[in-house]
Amino acid sequence: MKWFWVSTWIYLTGVALAKISILIQYIRVFVGTKTIIASWATVAFIVTCCLVCFFGGIFACSPVEKFWNPTIPGTCINYLAIWYLHCSMAIATDLAIVVIPLPTIVNMNLENKKKWSLAFTFALGGFGCVTSIIRLYYLRFLTRTPDPTHYNPIPALWSAVELAVVIVCACLITLHPLLVRILRPLRHFASQYHNSAGGGAATEEERARRRRERLPSHRNRTDTL
Repeated sequence: MKWFWVSTWIYLTGVALAKISILIQYIRVFVGTKTIIASWATVAFIVTCCLVCFFGGIFACSPVEKFWNPTIPGTCINYLAIWYLHCSMAIATDLAIVVIPLPTIVNMNLENKKKWSLAFTFALGGFGCVTSIIRLYYLRFLTRTPDPTHYNPIPALWSAVELAVVIVCACLITLHPLLVRILRPLRHFASQYHNSAGGGAATEEERARRRRERLPSHRNRTDTL
């Protein structure tokens, strides 16, 4: 239970910092006033929620040791309510991260293909919302036992997945040039392979036709004689 207590506030801090990094990228990339204001407002909301859940999780019991040692005298608040609160706020902030850049992307002077590509890149942040919903579903099982560690592995697993997804989404924009550099040679290789394999027969036919054109015809040989 002590490690469970430690992992709770480490998880809260990690998710909050990853989401804030995404919003800071929005502020640096986009120039629209509404987008910047919405991004800063979401940052403030995330910081507030993180502080509430952070200190609420650390000082859920008085004394603190009662969290991992229920035999000592003391009192604890309903820390399951804190987890529900954090899941709800995580879903709200995930949706905000997905929605904030969409109006700017739609109004960009780009091809539809590039617009859809950008929209898909930013929409990947919505997968964190999916993991939060799944984790919220499994949290209800924690009320069925006095020992939270019995049903906690699945919510803890989805918490780790959520943190990993948010970190990956925060790196997608900066990783785009690297991905382009990696995928470009692969695309060139695939194109060459397709031309050599799929167009092999056509190439042989073309060579035969050219050889026939270079040879003099029977009529030309007769006229020469």
